[in-house]
Amino acid sequence: MKQAIWLAILLGFILVITWCSTRSPPPSPVAFQRIVNELTLSLKPEGALTSQYSGITSDHTQAEASWMVQTDLSWNDYIARSRQAMAAYEDRMLSDDVMAFTRTTTGDQIIVTLQRIATTPETRIRVTVVGRPN
Repeated sequence: MKQAIWLAILLGFILVITWCSTRSPPPSPVAFQRIVNELTLSLKPEGALTSQYSGITSDHTQAEASWMVQTDLSWNDYIARSRQAMAAYEDRMLSDDVMAFTRTTTGDQIIVTLQRIATTPETRIRVTVVGRPN
């Protein structure tokens, strides 16, 4: 009985080590920064302001960055414009106030979330970009 328990523990340990060693890291910092820079430009309408850039945070599972966009466009007009700018991404409305775009490439998945924060006197949107291995 004792041997069976130790064997189960050893097998579990081997499975955990194997799983952890086969996980891909998140996108490289340079590649992710390039993606964030492109999205910052793509998701900023003419005359809009960007602020509250979080910088890139990352751990062994994902990299993330966020910022705010303030625009005179309505939420619906901003979404329509974003869909055009993000044609390479799949899009879907998650709720009345949240839009998500997803792009999967070899090795990575990029998820961009647009969340309406306010609409008066101007539209404010939080943009969050997450990169993770697929």
